[in-house]
Amino acid sequence: MGEVRVRRAVVADALVVAALRLQSARAAGAPTEPGFLDRFTAAWDPGRHPTWVAEQDGSHAGVLIAQVVTDLPWPGQAIGRRLQVVTLYASADSAEIHSAAADPAVAEALTTAMTTWAHDTGLTVAGPP
Repeated sequence: MGEVRVRRAVVADALVVAALRLQSARAAGAPTEPGFLDRFTAAWDPGRHPTWVAEQDGSHAGVLIAQVVTDLPWPGQAIGRRLQVVTLYASADSAEIHSAAADPAVAEALTTAMTTWAHDTGLTVAGPP
């Protein structure tokens, strides 16, 4: 397996992000939905949903989609902002597509990129809801 490269997704990546989210949903057993790619790209906002795309061996290998959450006030606590993971998907190695064995290096690279960005931005990180 080649080196994993991770980058922040931008608006121009909307279809790539939508396709990876759809792959994630299908791997989890979700039904197909005509028009999903259009519906997702219309809803996805990389400012509210920071997203990272992993690339390996010239292909898209995974995606991490998060959302910025502002906590409601609580007596004696400051209002906090955190990054909540919405989707973490590392696609199967094409050579092992039938076993659906995800490359753990892809998931680790995505998580590291997100955690570094959250730290640099002053956000805490929360796991999946």
